[in-house]
Amino acid sequence: ISELLEGTQIGLSWIREFNLGYGKRLFNGENLKIYGGVGIKGFIGNSLMSVSVQDGETVAFAAFSPVFDIDYGDVENQNPSSLGSAPALAPVGHGWGLDFGATVIFKEKLTLSASVVDIGKMTWDGNVYELNDFAFTEYSDDGVETLNFVEQIFDLASPESFFKWNGAESIITKLPTTLRLGAGLKVNDMVRVGGDMVFPLNDAIVSYDKGIIAIGGQIKPLPFLILSAGIQQGGGYGTKIPAGIIFQV
Repeated sequence: ISELLEGTQIGLSWIREFNLGYGKRLFNGENLKIYGGVGIKGFIGNSLMSVSVQDGETVAFAAFSPVFDIDYGDVENQNPSSLGSAPALAPVGHGWGLDFGATVIFKEKLTLSASVVDIGKMTWDGNVYELNDFAFTEYSDDGVETLNFVEQIFDLASPESFFKWNGAESIITKLPTTLRLGAGLKVNDMVRVGGDMVFPLNDAIVSYDKGIIAIGGQIKPLPFLILSAGIQQGGGYGTKIPAGIIFQV
């Protein structure tokens, strides 16, 4: 299977987040202000699936709450993490994380910000299944029959797919730690410009594939009219050019 799927990466997760944050002004000068903040997060996971095949090595695992009603067949009875008849939204994972950020404002015109978010991990210990590399000689499938990508993912998790899942006790995954950098400049009362950069700091399941860079600005030619536009590039996506018109009344 590792030869057939070389270069494949599939990732899906459903996580609920609870966040407690605190921010404080650290310095208050005539021309310079500095702010800092920290956030503490708790996570509850209801689904996870990851399939990665790189350099001949297959790493794949999945965990879905009972609400998805996936029939794993006889292998479910041998799974040490099986939830059995648990409630539909019984969590299959839990974790924690930290955020750190700071902002500098110079002369009320230039704003610089930086943050590192999602430093932490998740432990998945409910309905956990892992995939071992295996050999097969024949496989038949009707192909994609729906535009619902999520439904196709669930089909890959079923015992009828060519993936052969084995029950596991637990797995630990990293949160998608991300570095964010931003800058904004108030040129005058009519013109403002800014930029934002986002960079993944690890290869977690739902991390950005590549960094994202965006710049934009707005102009206020009339007291009641604001025009804005920008451009975004990266992250494995195509170039985006958003624009907007705001009427103030």
